[in-house]
Amino acid sequence: QNSNIREIKIDCCKAICNLCAVEGYEHRLVKDSVPYTVMNISMAVPEVYHVSLMTLLNLSCVSDRYNRIEDVSESLFYFFNQPALNMEQELLMLQGFCNLSALRGNQFRLVEEGALKIVERYYKSRHHDMRRMAVELLKNFTTDSKSRLKLLEIDIISIVLEMSHDPDEEIQAAVAKCFLFLSKDASFRRKIVESEAFILILETSRGVSMRVELGRISAKTLKVLCEDKNLAPKLIGDGIGVALVNLMSSDDPIIQQYCTESLCALFQTKDCLQTLIDQNAHEVIVRLANSTSDSLTIEWCSFALYQLTESKVCSYHTMETLILPCILRLCEEGSQ
Repeated sequence: QNSNIREIKIDCCKAICNLCAVEGYEHRLVKDSVPYTVMNISMAVPEVYHVSLMTLLNLSCVSDRYNRIEDVSESLFYFFNQPALNMEQELLMLQGFCNLSALRGNQFRLVEEGALKIVERYYKSRHHDMRRMAVELLKNFTTDSKSRLKLLEIDIISIVLEMSHDPDEEIQAAVAKCFLFLSKDASFRRKIVESEAFILILETSRGVSMRVELGRISAKTLKVLCEDKNLAPKLIGDGIGVALVNLMSSDDPIIQQYCTESLCALFQTKDCLQTLIDQNAHEVIVRLANSTSDSLTIEWCSFALYQLTESKVCSYHTMETLILPCILRLCEEGSQ
């Protein structure tokens, strides 16, 4: 690499790339300063950008972090700051960042190093693959609690909302997961509920031809929101009951389970029970309890029925003709 002959530098870079294609030696190669070597060669010989990025991509293809893996990200940032990358090279760089962002405990370091600039540059790209990797990168950042604290400092919800308009189904699913992971923090839950993000989640939940994957993500997000008692009145006022009732019409047992858990959480807010009854939540619970064979869903339905009987919100006629027969049937079957 110290040769003044361009051809020797190029062949050296290609040889290193071949070595990095061997699985299991990533740590050893990074320890031997391979990332900085290919970066230095690239500074002198831009013709090796592609090979250098393939080398760094190979070093990022691991399931767990290893010592000095930050050398790989630092080298990738060098290429991110180069204006002369072509589309194929940019895709290699983005894939390397995506791999690194998927490693447990590595998200916060990348965010601190400025990886959000990568998201900001590419999430509006006219190229589908670049947009897909930009949202994948952001999704990985939202999985980490420390990274979410950094995301609070910027208007990240607006960026995710812009991403939600993408027609690609894979990107839509990744956007939905971003909201799910963000909702794990109380500060973000309030921001989501008070923004257009909540409207988007509700609209997705009410979708007639919703995909099962998207339905599961939406149902789980609603469950997380419903478990925050401070948000219950606003959630119900904004129509979450209707969305849950619609979701529970799905044949997917996981969606049904998440929705039943959500209703159980909302039933604990006594002031909101009447609104949920008006939205036929009790009828949906009974219908599901009578039709599902999933033991966990039946357990949650039983808990919901218990809450309804304890609250005394339902009319005598409803208790006699709808809820009591369902409870007796569950008891006779020896379930919950």
